[in-house]
Amino acid sequence: MKYAFIERVVYIFLLIYLGISYLFALITWHVGSEMLSGCLTKNQPNTSEVNSVLPHVISCTVFAIGTVIVGNMLGEDDLFSVSTNWMMIRSPIDIFVVLTVYFLSNRRKAL
Repeated sequence: MKYAFIERVVYIFLLIYLGISYLFALITWHVGSEMLSGCLTKNQPNTSEVNSVLPHVISCTVFAIGTVIVGNMLGEDDLFSVSTNWMMIRSPIDIFVVLTVYFLSNRRKAL
């Protein structure tokens, strides 16, 4: 009975954590879908139309199939090394992107 409170609260915590993880995955897939569909269209998409859903469905399907294929190809050690390398190159790339946007925004104000 010493840890009864912890045993009862851990299920609530896990349910909330599962919901937050699902929400993160949903937002990440949506952002990826928006980025990919923005790269594929020649003109600005009209988001008020229902027809603009098809590129998002296609890009999410491509992401899903790619995730399943890569998940089956990589083991736990491979996935860990890929994640480690990704995190090592991501920080300099993020800094570069932020500085580029900053300088381009200053240049636009000067014009």
